[in-house]
Amino acid sequence: MEALEVAARLVGERFPGALAAWLGGSVARGTATRTSDLEITVLLAGPPAPYRESLEYGGWPVELFVHTEASLALDDLLGASGNDECAAIAATRWADAAELLLLGDGWWIGIGKGVLRELQAYDGAHGTTYGRSLVAGLRSAANGDIGPLVMAVEGVLDARGGRLFGGFHLAAELDVGVHSSESAL
Repeated sequence: MEALEVAARLVGERFPGALAAWLGGSVARGTATRTSDLEITVLLAGPPAPYRESLEYGGWPVELFVHTEASLALDDLLGASGNDECAAIAATRWADAAELLLLGDGWWIGIGKGVLRELQAYDGAHGTTYGRSLVAGLRSAANGDIGPLVMAVEGVLDARGGRLFGGFHLAAELDVGVHSSESAL
């Protein structure tokens, strides 16, 4: 529980207006070792995001992945070349979309099949079909057809306020110890 408390304290201090934040990696999976770090993703409404930062906090090494909804966009998937690249990117976008949807409503996200089960429970509670459409989109993308996954992810983005506007681009300023993150949903 110490790691979660440290992560929550860090997010509260550094990002009091965060839309959402989640702890990932080995600490969240319960497989942390004495050299593990806290991998924290933070969703902000706008600048200073997106950026990535490494720091020490509360006795832990920390990797911060700070995003806006725009930086969690579909551009990687739309630009994929070949089925293998498309499948790899689609798997990540599926998980990112599920996390954005579930965490945005305060739901537990789970790990692996737990994410799908939480999506199904969310759908049952809200009368939605995100779980089915995201999985169907993932299957299609693995076979080279990204259309269904793009539609499913855009549905999740729409549920969270949508894309900021077509063609939006925000680059992080580079500084010592701060690196741009181009991770996209």
